[in-house]
Amino acid sequence: MSRFHATTSPCQKQIRQRSQHLRWRVSPSWILLPVVFALPALVQAQFDYTTNNGAITIIRYSGTSPYSEVTIPSTTNGFPVTSIGDFAFASITNVISVTIPEGVTSIGNSAFQSCSTLTSVTIPIGVTNIGDAAFEYDYYLTKITIPNTVTKIGMRIFATSGLTVIYFLGNAPGVDSTAFYGVNNVTVYYLPGTTG
Repeated sequence: MSRFHATTSPCQKQIRQRSQHLRWRVSPSWILLPVVFALPALVQAQFDYTTNNGAITIIRYSGTSPYSEVTIPSTTNGFPVTSIGDFAFASITNVISVTIPEGVTSIGNSAFQSCSTLTSVTIPIGVTNIGDAAFEYDYYLTKITIPNTVTKIGMRIFATSGLTVIYFLGNAPGVDSTAFYGVNNVTVYYLPGTTG
């Protein structure tokens, strides 16, 4: 059996000493810059979307970080985000809150259905339609505010959820009899002068 013994020449020692010396002289800012510039790309990559007539529909959230607080961008690739598609966040188990941007007008059917960790959703003024079963089976979603621009709420929207408080900032739209199926003791708040 032959064995090899590594030997170091004076030249190699000198190169190694220089490289070690240079290693200490690298500024931390040079190390951090690539990380900082990479962050926006990571945020964009969390959403799958389609473009239709210059408008974006978010069709799926693909982020994997646990206990995420998600803010949907108002624009993507220069186009406005105008809707949250059917099942976009359905059965996601790592999101605790979602902020929907101004400019979105529609939330699709089952958009947030069965989000087992979701506790908060911010719906902006401008949304007019919230689809069927949008928040069904969201057991930890206990309160929500509906802006005064919403004119249509789908069937089973909050069915079998943890909802206990709902705020209407305008006249409450017509609500199907199944909207609160399986939900007990919901308190509904209206602003003075509005109807429900």
